[in-house]
Amino acid sequence: MTKQVELPGAPILPDPDPHRYFEPETELMSRADLRALQEQKTLELVPYVYERSALYRTVWDKAGVHPRDIHSMDDFRERIPVITKDTIRWFRDTYGDPFGGLLCVEPDELTAIMSSSGTTGDPTFFPERFSRWSPMQTSYVRDLWEHGLRPGDHVVGTSGAFRGGGLPEFRLLGCTALALNAWMGGWEELLDAIEKYDVSAISLIGPVMGELERIAQHRDLTKTFASLKFATFAGEPLGSRMKATVQKEWGVRLVMWSSAGDTGTAWECREHDGYHLWEDTVVPESLDPVTRAAVPDNEVGELVVTDIDNLVAPLVRFGAEDLVRSSSEQCRCGRHHSRIWPLGRSGDVTVVQGRSVMPVEVWSAIEQHDETRAAVFQIVRPQREVDELQIRVGYNHARTTSLDELRERLAASVESHVGVSPIIELIEEGDLLARSTSAAKIPRIVKA
Repeated sequence: MTKQVELPGAPILPDPDPHRYFEPETELMSRADLRALQEQKTLELVPYVYERSALYRTVWDKAGVHPRDIHSMDDFRERIPVITKDTIRWFRDTYGDPFGGLLCVEPDELTAIMSSSGTTGDPTFFPERFSRWSPMQTSYVRDLWEHGLRPGDHVVGTSGAFRGGGLPEFRLLGCTALALNAWMGGWEELLDAIEKYDVSAISLIGPVMGELERIAQHRDLTKTFASLKFATFAGEPLGSRMKATVQKEWGVRLVMWSSAGDTGTAWECREHDGYHLWEDTVVPESLDPVTRAAVPDNEVGELVVTDIDNLVAPLVRFGAEDLVRSSSEQCRCGRHHSRIWPLGRSGDVTVVQGRSVMPVEVWSAIEQHDETRAAVFQIVRPQREVDELQIRVGYNHARTTSLDELRERLAASVESHVGVSPIIELIEEGDLLARSTSAAKIPRIVKA
């Protein structure tokens, strides 16, 4: 890629590489064109869901809102209530509707039902109606293309079946997807396949990182991963120490991505400066979690999304509970689609004697020790506000000589990072991972 030289105040020009963008007309839309498209789609969506979705009709009627009241995006943001997963679960449990009142088509029109990872409670189920390719799949391909995946490449998809497992997107791009077990316990065989088939891309998630570290003690992962163009990582933050291990020790270029509030995905581009939201498919807002007032660019707010390309079961002003910093400034990649920097989930804040503690703070303290560098841990709390910070930490048995000494070091590190002296419970790493109920990540907050 030719390096761009930016003059002060000069606009960012599209990358001169003519093959960088999968859908250049859409990816390089101006902010004005994106806003116009969003308004058009949103004003069409509002009456559509009111007529077809029992959930929105119930919630909007209760709030005294009718589609005839919505004539602009300002009306939409001021009048349409924010819903959450609890709203959907309430409707599901109250009315016995497995789709939580979201479904806008007849059930016999569905071709698939996908699932979320289920980390925060009951998995969320997403009904789908595939004619050929869904909008979510086609936008996903833009990101794969951005990072160099091309027709004919061999790839290994995600380890779970949630939201489809990634295989249709690889087919759309013309890649050959290897249907292999990428969950914990299967990576020795998977690494053999990566070498054998010259795999170009793999998907990594938190629970498998400890296994790869153990394998790296007897296998040259730099050689094994030599064919990779990149590896993706999603589901939760990746600690700086583990990120350095993957990139510097194993020689793998990492691409981070996250959920776009359950409306799709948000990926880093090649600039690695925030995660792009494809705003031709979603209308994002950043709101104060308490007041629901709009938060300015580059300040922390809760991500609220509207699914403007989904006519099956769209999420409309859905509070994702994800705390993000967001920006609508043009990225160095040339795109005007806004970016987010995920910071954690609003429900993950633990208040210990008046001090707010986020899992990401504990992460930094845990991963700096060799025995716990995979950062397999959970904050154990019966409620949000507690008197003591209790942390369950998974340790690598092969690297641990004294549990008592490790416990003391971990306690000192956590207190240094968060300002609270913790109670540390140590458990073998594999045993702690086995307790996970999520397909993609370790629940960082548990009640017991």
